[in-house]
Amino acid sequence: MKDFNVLLTGCSVFTHEISECLKKNDDGVRVKVVGVNSSVSQLPKNGVDYSYVVPMASDAMYADELIRICLLHNVDVVIPCLTCELEILAAQMSKFENNGIRISISTKESLEIANNKIKIYERFARVMPKQKVLACNADLHGFVAQTTLKGGVVCCKLCNKSGGQGFAIIDDIKANNINLLGRTGGKIYITTAQLEEMARKSQERIILQEYVEGYDYSVCLLLDHGKVLNKVGYIGYVINSGAIMQGMIMKHDEAYRIAEDVCSELYLDGNVCVDFIVNGDKATLLEINPRVNATIAFCAKAGMNLLYQRCKQLLGEKVKVSTPCYGLKMMKYYAADYFV
Repeated sequence: MKDFNVLLTGCSVFTHEISECLKKNDDGVRVKVVGVNSSVSQLPKNGVDYSYVVPMASDAMYADELIRICLLHNVDVVIPCLTCELEILAAQMSKFENNGIRISISTKESLEIANNKIKIYERFARVMPKQKVLACNADLHGFVAQTTLKGGVVCCKLCNKSGGQGFAIIDDIKANNINLLGRTGGKIYITTAQLEEMARKSQERIILQEYVEGYDYSVCLLLDHGKVLNKVGYIGYVINSGAIMQGMIMKHDEAYRIAEDVCSELYLDGNVCVDFIVNGDKATLLEINPRVNATIAFCAKAGMNLLYQRCKQLLGEKVKVSTPCYGLKMMKYYAADYFV
């Protein structure tokens, strides 16, 4: 295996750990990492060899600017880390390939479903909580009434957001409890009236969903056009901004089965993370993240370096089937960087 270079998009506080997955590999291969973000304040000060400010993913020149940086640093593989850029880059995959650059991404057709929570439900309602797209306040009150009548609770989320953005539980009592505000890893509550007001002002499509009690659980997979090469699951005991702060590597048979079936049916490729709520032996599908996720470094620490394996796969190297270290626990702390 030869040395190679990687470009990571959407750099954030998680980039240092993601970069370590590449640099601290079992093959002793030297990997140079280039990090980019559209905001200078988000560029990492450590963990990458070079960093650049680039246009927003929606900018017409976004892909061209990534290619320019790739050619400047002889980048072999591009790893997209933002949900909002996936379909944009998939549509321009040939631009990268024509310049000898591999890009870790599924097809545009697969992403159009996997990236859209409404379309995921249309396809996989059989393993998901009941949900409805909010069209008017009558929908809101009707769905809440039907759900609470059965003793359930309703939550809301946005169609194309990730990392916990736009998620809240509708609870008129807890939403007015000031002691619940700002808790690290705490749930966000809003009142029915607050959601009504937000819905009137927002252009976003809001999804109402039956809230499922249990633990957050994710299955990270490495796929070859729908075929599972390796997988590892972990439970999250404390979640903050969509990232696991305390968790454990754990196998869950039903979640594994659903994740494999979903990824195979959608013909997904590369690094994918499928999110669930688990309660005992039961797993309920929440969403699909067809990209590298913030907790992929946890998998690497358990002996399943899926990001590095993906780079090997794209570079024509064989990936070995392996078993993770089940039972490995993690507690995340944030370290400070000091710079001038």
